[in-house]
Amino acid sequence: MLIYFSKMHALGNDFVVIDLITQHLILNKNDIQRLTNRHTGIGCDQLLLIDPPIRREADFSYRIFNQDGSEAEQCGNGVRCLARFFYDVGLGNKTHLLADCLAGSTALEIKSGNSVSVNMGFPIFIPFSDPTFTHMALTVVSLGNPHAIITVPDIDAPEIPALTEQIRTLSPFALQGINVGFMHIVNRSSIRLRVFERGSGETFSCGSGACAAVIAGHQLGLLDSKVTVGFRMGALEIQWNGIQNGITAPIFMRGPTIHVFTGQFRL
Repeated sequence: MLIYFSKMHALGNDFVVIDLITQHLILNKNDIQRLTNRHTGIGCDQLLLIDPPIRREADFSYRIFNQDGSEAEQCGNGVRCLARFFYDVGLGNKTHLLADCLAGSTALEIKSGNSVSVNMGFPIFIPFSDPTFTHMALTVVSLGNPHAIITVPDIDAPEIPALTEQIRTLSPFALQGINVGFMHIVNRSSIRLRVFERGSGETFSCGSGACAAVIAGHQLGLLDSKVTVGFRMGALEIQWNGIQNGITAPIFMRGPTIHVFTGQFRL
């Protein structure tokens, strides 16, 4: 049986999208590792499966798998690509969509051109304290998937990959893993970000990581509510109004999605 797929990316964060609304496929961990392998498979940061909605209110549901075969709870860039895919291939004609994943529901809007905006929901702050990191600003925040955000003067510093592994081995993160982001603050409305995703390694961009970085910077008093997050291949626009009168605001992200090619494979 041949399975059709689409290759998409958001600022270089690339995905293999498989439509399981019109096709049937069961994948195991080895299958996922083979498909995501850049040398012997199709190659991508994450594999995205789009499924029929479970709830009447939703337009579709989706699952996210990393290169190592592990499943992620949420993917900001990925769900934006899925919304564009859903609309472009005619699975629906609405420009406002609601999608469900392990982390909950996500509201999306198809914008002009290739842009998609998403309401990433409400951040959850995770208490963290370790004497090793008292000399740097480290914030742990979850948007369905956990992110450790560190403010650094240079995101290209040679010690950053080793620092990533050091953070991942800390006892609070060792069991389930954590995404690690390094943020350089350019000014109050602009940052540069480098992200190492659990199960996939360093990616060219990360949507939920961008949201987590802006939240961390805002809470530290270093960023305004509207921030441009720069990556290697472009930028995401993030807006978070913070916590006012004890009420936490949802965080919004907008950015481009690109369809690269469509293909087929046989397991």
